[in-house]
Amino acid sequence: MKTLFVSTGSKGGVGKSTVAILLVETLLASGAGSVGVVEGDPHTPTLANKFRGRTGVTVRDLDLSFAEGTNGIVNFGNTLLTFNDRFVVVNTPASGIRSLDTHPGAFNALNWEKRILWSLASASDRTTEGMPDDGLLESSIDKLVSGADRLVVIRNMFQAAFPGQVNPFWFDHMTPGEDLHVCTLGTLHPVLLDFIYNDSSSMDDVCSRFRRDDPMLGAALEMFWNDTYNMIYSTILGGIEELKNSRSGNAIDQPKRKRISIFQSNTTHLESVDTLESVDTEEKYAG
Repeated sequence: MKTLFVSTGSKGGVGKSTVAILLVETLLASGAGSVGVVEGDPHTPTLANKFRGRTGVTVRDLDLSFAEGTNGIVNFGNTLLTFNDRFVVVNTPASGIRSLDTHPGAFNALNWEKRILWSLASASDRTTEGMPDDGLLESSIDKLVSGADRLVVIRNMFQAAFPGQVNPFWFDHMTPGEDLHVCTLGTLHPVLLDFIYNDSSSMDDVCSRFRRDDPMLGAALEMFWNDTYNMIYSTILGGIEELKNSRSGNAIDQPKRKRISIFQSNTTHLESVDTLESVDTEEKYAG
C-alpha cells in the first residue's frame, strides 16, 4: 500500500512547505528509494524548486488552490495515480485545506494510507471564528482530517513570529488525544533556513559543506538536521517498517568527558563538574 503525506494547515506562513521539504529529506535518508512530490502552491513553489531534477524525486505541479468540487478532486486523484513511488508528499497552498475539505471521502477511493501533517498557527493568529483553534477541529469533523490514518500536529518553532515563547500555539494549552501525534521542529538560524529552501543538495551534503566552510553554522545545521530527522522519523513516519533510522542521538561527534574533583576527598562535601578530555590535569582545591 502506498502512503500519502499531506502537509497542510489553515493559512500561509506556518511552515507547510518547510515541513514537506524536511519530510522528503527524511524519507530519502531513511531508505525510501524514491519519493513523489506534488507541489500544490504555484505562487510559491518552494517544494518543487527544491527537488526538481533531484535524483530519486518525481515532481508534479498541480494548483490545489482551486481543487474544490468533483473536477478538482478528480484531477488531484489522477495526478496521484501517475506516481510509481511508494511514498508521495503533497504540499498544499494556504487555501488548500478548504479545497480538499470539500470531498474528503474521495481519498478513500485511492486505497492509500493517508497521513495528515497539520502545521499549527500561533495562538494569536487563529482563523476559525467562534472556535478555539486554527481550523484543525473543524477539519476533523467529517472533512479531510477526519479520514486520516495518522494525524500529526506540527509545532514549527523555527517560525520567526515566536521568538522566546514557550507555548506559542493555541494547541499547547490542550490535552492531545491518544491517537494524535505531536511533532516539534526546533529553531534555526535564518541563513541556514534559506539554504534548506534553495540548495538542491541533500541535507547531509549541505551539512558537510557547512562544516568545512563555516564550522559554527555547520554544527548548528547538523544539530538541527539530526534532531529534526529523529523527530520526523518517530512521529510522521512512525510504524513504517521498511524505513530504517539512519542516525540516532546527536550526529555531531562530542568530545569525551571526565570528572574533575573540586574538593579534596577528605572533605565532607564532594562536588564535581564536567570538563573536556583535553584537560590533562586534575586540579584539587582544599575545602
